[in-house]
Amino acid sequence: MRIRQWATNGHFVKWLGLGLLSLGALSWGHTVQAKALPTLTIGGDVTEIAVALGAESQLVGRDDTSLAPPRIQSLPSVGYLRRLSAESLMTLHPQRLIVSHKASPREVVEQVAATGVEVHWVQASDRVSDLPEKVRQVGAALGRSQAAQQLNRELTPALHEVEDIPDLAHVKAMLILSHAGMAPMVAGSGTSADLMMQSLGVSNAFHDMQGYQRIGADGLLQAQPNLVLVSAAGLKSLGGEAGLWRIPGLSMTPAGQTAQVMVLDETALLTSGPRTPKALLALRQAIQRSFDRPLQPVDEAPASAVP
Repeated sequence: MRIRQWATNGHFVKWLGLGLLSLGALSWGHTVQAKALPTLTIGGDVTEIAVALGAESQLVGRDDTSLAPPRIQSLPSVGYLRRLSAESLMTLHPQRLIVSHKASPREVVEQVAATGVEVHWVQASDRVSDLPEKVRQVGAALGRSQAAQQLNRELTPALHEVEDIPDLAHVKAMLILSHAGMAPMVAGSGTSADLMMQSLGVSNAFHDMQGYQRIGADGLLQAQPNLVLVSAAGLKSLGGEAGLWRIPGLSMTPAGQTAQVMVLDETALLTSGPRTPKALLALRQAIQRSFDRPLQPVDEAPASAVP
């Protein structure tokens, strides 16, 4: 295409060239992303979504629950998301915070916001059905809404499969939360573990109990769980499978009598992030296979009872 030129006082005005430059500037304005800011993410799900959206290079820190992908653990941590301090948050000099609704105290985050730091709260719940909204909120905070739309399209098939999971009414599961230096606790209603069990189509043997609580032998015998769920770190803190069955009363439950225990990835299953739908489907398949086969008493079960 020829660019027409006019002479005006000895100067040439390349009108078509200028027009093309203007159009290019307008086009760039529609595609440019929000300014990349040093960002601190609070919440394992929030951090994992931010990485999945391509914002890893912007991250300057994380909290203790942000463990995936594993390479993210090289970032400095500001501590546990429910015990935040303004000092720890500001030490990393973030210009943007993206914070899980579970983080506390909220007053600490408000103090940081008052210094001019950009703060975005992610309000979506840990229900797997709310995962697309959580992805959308993190994407909006990062200025990566198009990437969020693409990630949600990729997650849709597995999310639909999770929605169609039928109930396994005969499976009464219990999730044990255990960390070094603390007594084991069991998950009741109002917990992310309870939401996970609902998604799996199994019943929570302690659904009538609120939150995480310690349970004695009598409570275990009354609940009669036939499946124990525990994280790899939790099982290790208990001293392995042998230590698990030494919890008073647990060996006398249907789960203990048949050595029904499954080890789960808590970073994928106890918060709702990009890996959650496929992790739920894989665990559900493992549970179904386990309960479809005849269950052996513990003294006859093979040594490799933990999947």
